[in-house]
Amino acid sequence: MEKIKLSFWLKTFALGFFVAVISAFFIIKVVTLLNTITMPDFTGLSYEKAGKIAKHLKLDLKVENEVYDNVYDTGAVLSQDIKPKLHIKRGRTIYVVISKGSKMVKVPEITGINYSNAILVLKQLGLDIGFEAVIDTKLYNENTVLSQFPPVGADVPYGYKINILKCSGKENSAYKFPNFTGKNIYTVTGLLKQREIYSQSLTTIIDDSLDSGTVTQQSPEAGYMLTKDTPVFLTISRKTSDKNLKGRLVNISYTLEGAGTAKLVKINLFDITGSKIIFNQMMQPGETTELKESMTGDGLVQVFIGPLMVKEIDFK
Repeated sequence: MEKIKLSFWLKTFALGFFVAVISAFFIIKVVTLLNTITMPDFTGLSYEKAGKIAKHLKLDLKVENEVYDNVYDTGAVLSQDIKPKLHIKRGRTIYVVISKGSKMVKVPEITGINYSNAILVLKQLGLDIGFEAVIDTKLYNENTVLSQFPPVGADVPYGYKINILKCSGKENSAYKFPNFTGKNIYTVTGLLKQREIYSQSLTTIIDDSLDSGTVTQQSPEAGYMLTKDTPVFLTISRKTSDKNLKGRLVNISYTLEGAGTAKLVKINLFDITGSKIIFNQMMQPGETTELKESMTGDGLVQVFIGPLMVKEIDFK
């Protein structure tokens, strides 16, 4: 009888202990859930309004820094150290960055000085170089800033980009376009390169009576006075079956050097089948593009930054 009573009490105690553990677990879970909130997004709100929301959610809102910003008004929250929608406990301290509003800066005079010095002047005021254009003239030294926009004295926001026109230091001399009909395309591109003139397009036609790569048509016509800005279009011949024209894959690598803003980079590929643009995108300084392209026979790759050719690669 004593053994039965002992077994009963042991079972009762075990059941009670189990129930107590389960109850404690659920109580802790409920308390934890009640003490956990979803992190709100304070971005764009005034610091005063964000503070009221934080106080209601039992969060401690503190200012980590104040910076100039051209998007948000003075006193608005720019960023927060804890991302929105994360689950956090009440009582956490949230650090935010507050906007000081747009800082207006007077545009300095950078005309008449060297491009590199102009960049330094703008950077010191929190401004930057925007769109750049180049004009050919020998009246000023190379890279001299000839004009700017906005003009001197204009009030612009902090971080604003100033557009400039600078001098190349070279004369924009005209060149009498020869008759290239019947000449080999690689000879022609070499002669044009000496004048800093580059073919915009290369078209191929099948002609078994001529050697592959012979120029059959040109635009402009022979005798036209052209400059390096004049677009040149050439048509060349290709034999139906030319054993010397073997297809292959070539690796093309280009890294945009220097510093400053992003630039538009265009890469053209020329071979006996014609021309094609294989890359035409904005690149950041230091960025590298790696391309793998098919080429028939000898070929040529030209890299342009805007209208200026900066690199040429021969594949023979």
